[in-house]
Amino acid sequence: MSDTARPQLIRLEVDRRLGHEWDEWDGKPLPNQGNYDSPPHLFFQWSAAGLGAALGIIALGLYLLGPRIGLLLPGVPTYLWIGLGIVSGMSWLWWLLILLSYATNRALLPAKIAEQGPFLRLMSVTSRVADRFGRRDWVENASVKVYNALALRRAKKVGQGELLLLIPRCLSKPAIDGVLALSGKYEVPVFVATRGQLARRVIKERRPRAIVAVACERDMVSGLHDVAGRVPVLGLTMTLPAGPCKDAGLNLVQLEEFVTPENIFTEYAYFSSFSTTWLQHSKKYTLQMIDHFKLGQNSLVVEIASNDGYLLQYFVEQNIPCLGIEPAANVAKAAIEKGVQTLI
Repeated sequence: MSDTARPQLIRLEVDRRLGHEWDEWDGKPLPNQGNYDSPPHLFFQWSAAGLGAALGIIALGLYLLGPRIGLLLPGVPTYLWIGLGIVSGMSWLWWLLILLSYATNRALLPAKIAEQGPFLRLMSVTSRVADRFGRRDWVENASVKVYNALALRRAKKVGQGELLLLIPRCLSKPAIDGVLALSGKYEVPVFVATRGQLARRVIKERRPRAIVAVACERDMVSGLHDVAGRVPVLGLTMTLPAGPCKDAGLNLVQLEEFVTPENIFTEYAYFSSFSTTWLQHSKKYTLQMIDHFKLGQNSLVVEIASNDGYLLQYFVEQNIPCLGIEPAANVAKAAIEKGVQTLI
């Protein structure tokens, strides 16, 4: 029996409860025992319908109101129709690029205008449309798969200790035991959120470089909308054999693929040098440490997770040898350009 301490579950209490998307559940067994596994192409079918419906509603409104607007502001309806045509064309081009990104396994759009931006809103619109036809959960399952595929196209990695695993309170005991085993194996901290907006508080306190989140399809889509624009996220949906919010199942094989270091998100978007206040503090701290420890040219200062050299650059200015260790290649490159020797 291993002497390794059992990983600790940290519970969070915040304002939007998990499972609120199921408030209307009538208590009847869920279809297919709560397994909504769906092929990714289902999302593209429904998202095309959702996008078309949204543009169609705008066009209908313009058609009905255009004549009245024209009476007050002659010529304006023409410009509005031209604008709608441009927006429609750009929207469909963007949608096509998302489809091609998924199909070709290439990131054809920057993250901020793909899975970290408009794509999240498209997921929400598509969910609402599918909900009208009783297909919400299947479509959301497919949308999460497409989202994950787009996120993984970035070929980014995170180092050990830089990943957070967020899980809901409703997992079954076997699922929780499996999560804890993987947490201990890969040294990934686990947080249990008993209410919603789970990631906001965690991100603020822990500042992770990536998150693996576990939730049902409904909470996953709303949660991604809250979080994915700020930090890379991979979403893993659950099965609900006992209904919502109780004894949920989890694909532990898929979870292990997500938390294995070589499989997940090396580029990092946060550069510490962007904060002038932090730079001022770092410079002051450097001078204090040099004076306190009597550091000189025969010393060696080593910093783990050295980011873009925000701290070590001030030791370099004082001709004190230093070494930074930074897993994010793009951030390490910035440090090297400042003259800070950095290992990746």
